[in-house]
Amino acid sequence: MNHFALNGVISPQELYYYALRAVAMLIVIPFHESAHALISWKLGDSTAKDMGRLSMNPLRHFDPLGALCMIAAGVGWAKPVGINPTRFKNPKRGMAVSAAAGPLSNFLLAYAAMLLFYDWRLALLSLLRRPSWCWISFMF
Repeated sequence: MNHFALNGVISPQELYYYALRAVAMLIVIPFHESAHALISWKLGDSTAKDMGRLSMNPLRHFDPLGALCMIAAGVGWAKPVGINPTRFKNPKRGMAVSAAAGPLSNFLLAYAAMLLFYDWRLALLSLLRRPSWCWISFMF
């Protein structure tokens, strides 16, 4: 096994791992925070929309230190979405539903990623089961 490191600091496998974390962060954090903003807006509070947080632009949601921690340690945070509970018809229910929207969006993304990975894996396995001469036709 080749264990060369980039200037002795980080291996290519580790670099790949951190790059995957960064790409995941670019997708997950805006989706999570936008879910909070969207639900609070749908329930009557326009605070997050007025602040420009009803967006999938990662720069609107990232906290620099939280993003760095997410890449380095796998645990981080984003800027909190502003919500004014007094604008909800039922403030307790509105806050509960708005708070639950972010974690529910995480489950939705995890499920979508699972389906994507599962389909990709099945496609790869079906290619591996073919005779070797079929690979030539697949390449062209």
